[in-house]
Amino acid sequence: MMSHWTGLLITGRWQVLQLRNIQSTLYQASYSIEWVKELFVKNRDTVLIVEDEENLRYLLRMVLEEHGIKILEAVNGVEAVKVFTTHQDEIEVVLSDLGLPLLGGWEAFIEMRKINPQLKGILASGYFNENIRNEFINLGAKDFIPKPYKAAQIIKLIREALDERRT
Repeated sequence: MMSHWTGLLITGRWQVLQLRNIQSTLYQASYSIEWVKELFVKNRDTVLIVEDEENLRYLLRMVLEEHGIKILEAVNGVEAVKVFTTHQDEIEVVLSDLGLPLLGGWEAFIEMRKINPQLKGILASGYFNENIRNEFINLGAKDFIPKPYKAAQIIKLIREALDERRT
């Protein structure tokens, strides 16, 4: 069964703001954002965000920059491959939506992996299916996450992907 969600969960010190279908709701978070910040080395790690929804791209950038991660952005798969080609020595992880214009997120990730087979990718979609997730992971993605994004989950996956790149 598949479900469709749009939005981003942003973790604050003790609250999570969920933006879903342009509505906001406050929830309790189980740990502080300062704990997560300690996991990142300031201004060292670079992530390419590939997201066609401007608000989500902005919120992802804000959350990840808050954790000391340098962000590069693309709004479609073709642009993502161009940005990656230009910055391939910097980009360690790609966080990409699957449903992109011009070239889908999976296809763009495959093109980027042709340039750097060690590239780690985290793929996302509002249409989640566990079988699809497993297939993408078996084909080389770090993980597949459903929308709405959860900031703590994205940060954890990016940290794991960065750690794997360094080992």
